Amino acid sequence: MRPGPFVSTAPVVMEGPGIGLSSEGAARRFAMPATVLAIGAALGVLLLARGPFAPVAVGDAGSSMTPSPAPSRSLAPVAVATPAPPTATPTPVPSATPAPTPSPRPRSYKVRRGDTLSSIAAKFGTTSRKLAKLNGIDNPSLIRVGQVLTLP
Repeated sequence: MRPGPFVSTAPVVMEGPGIGLSSEGAARRFAMPATVLAIGAALGVLLLARGPFAPVAVGDAGSSMTPSPAPSRSLAPVAVATPAPPTATPTPVPSATPAPTPSPRPRSYKVRRGDTLSSIAAKFGTTSRKLAKLNGIDNPSLIRVGQVLTLP
């Protein structure tokens, strides 16, 4: 075979699969586990250094940001407050307010552009069948703009 203008090359391996004992390969291999162990040890030391302190209640008026030592236990009797007996409270007397008068319901409706018999019926709390029967409409799909419908 005659060589062409291009030279064939073989792949070059710069680093082995980690079999060697070079210090650089070992440092890379153990860097992640060593970091995790160091952080875990630091957190453990911080937790142990806190000591046995009582928790501070959130929203306490007299609390400060520094933890206080746990209170000592005593066996002294504790006074318990008893609730006062309930007193009779007068019930309010309802005042005589007049009931609102319902507004007069319209007895007719003038059909506008875009109205359908079912939308008119829904607006006035009835059915399109009742409106059609009351107004003598044979085909509920055919209503005209300006037509006056009688409402139930």
